[in-house]
Amino acid sequence: MKRWVFIALTCWIFGLFFMSACRQEPPSPTGTLSPTPTRGQEEPPPLPPIPSPTTPPLVLTPSSSPQDSPSPAPPDGAALLRDRCSTCHALNRVQETRKSRDEWERTVDRMIRRGAQLNPEERDALIAYLAQEYGP
Repeated sequence: MKRWVFIALTCWIFGLFFMSACRQEPPSPTGTLSPTPTRGQEEPPPLPPIPSPTTPPLVLTPSSSPQDSPSPAPPDGAALLRDRCSTCHALNRVQETRKSRDEWERTVDRMIRRGAQLNPEERDALIAYLAQEYGP
């Protein structure tokens, strides 16, 4: 019986110890979650407002004619080869291959079917680059 009393008393003491160690600080008296700045510190800038679901969507209207704005540069075939093809292949695999334009077209189309991420413009630029640089 003395043994059970000792075990219960020990558990109760350890329980009190752990509960006091895990106790959280009382909430701040101002009711805010952020600490108040001390002297010499600035308050952090306020967060931007969250748009409400009733905010109308942003509508862009052209302010100038299309002739005034420069057209986007065509995709760079060398950059496409380096950035897109080298994710699956070593570049020397391409550089050691010589193919005609039709063969490069079939190869690039096969790679697109296997998951290469190229839009039609990029596809055409890559094929033109490969045919020029690594043609027969």
